[in-house]
Amino acid sequence: QETDVDIVYTRGNYLENQGTVKIDCRGWSTNRESLLANILQDIATMCIWSKLIRRSLYTNHGIIIDEFGSYYEDYQSLSQLVYYSKTISCLDAYIYHYDRANPRSIVTNALHSMEIQRQGLRSIQSVSAFFQDKDPHYLEYIKVFKASFLLRYPQNIL
Repeated sequence: QETDVDIVYTRGNYLENQGTVKIDCRGWSTNRESLLANILQDIATMCIWSKLIRRSLYTNHGIIIDEFGSYYEDYQSLSQLVYYSKTISCLDAYIYHYDRANPRSIVTNALHSMEIQRQGLRSIQSVSAFFQDKDPHYLEYIKVFKASFLLRYPQNIL
């Protein structure tokens, strides 16, 4: 069935050394404002690989990702994509299978890398800059994520 939906999110699986893990759509909602709040606070699962996104969201709004890193790019892109979206839908099925069993995978090793942590902080700053001239409550959500991020990685990553 054809619909006029900007973003479709699905459930997914990923394979780890311990076996397959099911990914729920934690924090995802078809309500744009609720979803945006959850993404900005890092409550929603931010993996972009289980989403179908209308191409015009990228092209009409000039959404590009800063080139300084690749691990937290989903935070940058999803926050902007959801901000500009009009309609969001859920396909309640596990249709994506992601293999994280590779020991050299960036996702597997990301949390142990100071450079990846720096990329995360720069992504938070980039998203904050995007929302600077938007409704102030968005910046409050971003502050929640930044505070939890800095608590999670107490090393001096600045």
